[in-house]
Amino acid sequence: MAVRAIGHGSDLHFGRAVDGDDGPSCDGLVDAAKRIFHELGSPPDLLAITGDVFDDPKRAMKQVASFVGVLRRLRAALGGGVQTAIVPGNHDRRTEGVFHPWTNDLFFALREALAAEPGVTVFGSARSATEYADAASDAIGLDVVALDSTRVRFGLASAGGVLAPEDILSAAQRLRREGPVVFMLHHHLIPTPVTDASRISMKGRSRFQRLVLGKVLPQVLSFADHEELTMTVLGAGTALSLLHALDRPVVVLHGHKHYPTARVLAATRRGEGDVMLISAGSAGVREDFAATNVSARLSTSLNVVRWSDGALRADTWFFASGGEHRRVHVRPLLDASVDGNRWAVHPVDDPPIAKPRVASDTAAFKLSGFDRDDGRDDLACDRAVEAQAGEVLSPWKERIEGAVGCTVDSVLGDIERDGDGPPRLVVKPGAPSSYVVHRGICRTRAALRASYGPEDVAPFEWVGLTVRHGCANARLSIRGLSSEVAPFGSVTDLHTGRQWPAVLEPADDGVALVVAPCPAGHLLRIHWEVPGPDETVDGAAQG
Repeated sequence: MAVRAIGHGSDLHFGRAVDGDDGPSCDGLVDAAKRIFHELGSPPDLLAITGDVFDDPKRAMKQVASFVGVLRRLRAALGGGVQTAIVPGNHDRRTEGVFHPWTNDLFFALREALAAEPGVTVFGSARSATEYADAASDAIGLDVVALDSTRVRFGLASAGGVLAPEDILSAAQRLRREGPVVFMLHHHLIPTPVTDASRISMKGRSRFQRLVLGKVLPQVLSFADHEELTMTVLGAGTALSLLHALDRPVVVLHGHKHYPTARVLAATRRGEGDVMLISAGSAGVREDFAATNVSARLSTSLNVVRWSDGALRADTWFFASGGEHRRVHVRPLLDASVDGNRWAVHPVDDPPIAKPRVASDTAAFKLSGFDRDDGRDDLACDRAVEAQAGEVLSPWKERIEGAVGCTVDSVLGDIERDGDGPPRLVVKPGAPSSYVVHRGICRTRAALRASYGPEDVAPFEWVGLTVRHGCANARLSIRGLSSEVAPFGSVTDLHTGRQWPAVLEPADDGVALVVAPCPAGHLLRIHWEVPGPDETVDGAAQG
């Protein structure tokens, strides 16, 4: 059986990064897609775009023609007539993906603009939320169903979605082929890494929106300023149960949260099938990694899903959105094969680091200031990066953050300050730097609550090192921790959000976390629980 390939892209947010023009991020997407499938040896059989095609439906009404031009370039780069299927996302329906009444005007306009484009189908404008994708099904030899999860037509604000049981039941009546069934939709059916705990971004929002979303609503509804509370799919549990009940191996392609992930949910009842969930990252914008105190940003990416003779493999290809050096990096997501109505999952490994550009990447922290009565400590950091022989690396910037009210002084090296934002350390390979964050770390739980608010449920502090370039040796260390605490380590892949525990070793009157070699885009952290009494609901201390 020939290999059938799906190029799965999502969350282009056309109009945010390129302001409605065919700008650098789209150039990066077109170039990366061409190189990805050239490396794979053949063009994709299907290009699946799972929502948030545009960033804002009102602005985008003037950007439809520009997007059509980009889509033509993208399809030409992939071999010309690649079959293309597009479903809507919440940003295609509401202003900023959240506010103002739901609208279908944009996707009607997009469908009309692409009506004469051979091989392109725009879903989301039919009366039913469920549409059988005939052309896409023929292209890959599997049943493909498009689901419009964005139909939350009431209310003045929502980034979430909805699936009715009838959406899945009606799809079951339209299936024509044997084997796996592919569903395309925008919203996630189970939480994705990192974003399940992230706060709603306030970047670019009005003062009123920041007040309502960030201050007022959380006082009324716990965690109302967190994404997962407002961005999930109503009916997801029922939908998953019905997908199992199709008695077929199922693949769900979605986007929405900008993190490429893969999950397989095994059926527990005889006569039911397994459900595979594959999420694409953003193909058009680079998101900040919200859980780090440095300027880490996710790379734009495309997923490639390949199907051949009962075997399915999914990989994420990360690429730079602009600039002269557009490297493409691949990380495997999932490898599986069909076993009746089940998925037999085969473990995958990240590719080895062929040639690290950095010899060593280190951050050495030290706590001091224990005599203060405000529950805060100073945090000093010595930062150094040494490139491999023959490698020339440009400087980059890392945010320096600490508890509310902290101040930062440079001891060695350059620190940039820009308005109300946190200062940024200029990291220059070959030139060590040092700084001190005064009152930057909370030593007591009372200080934690004063700095981060009572809604923080995890009484932990941490220090971190973000590895920007692949390196032979990455080392994070800290001295001066109280004997009352028991530190522990973790490593996070900033591209996928995957996190795992890491062993700490004694070092320099403290502890260190060493990863050798360490891939680019990984975050090393040393955590510890802040000691002291906590409070019950009525304010009484317990500890």
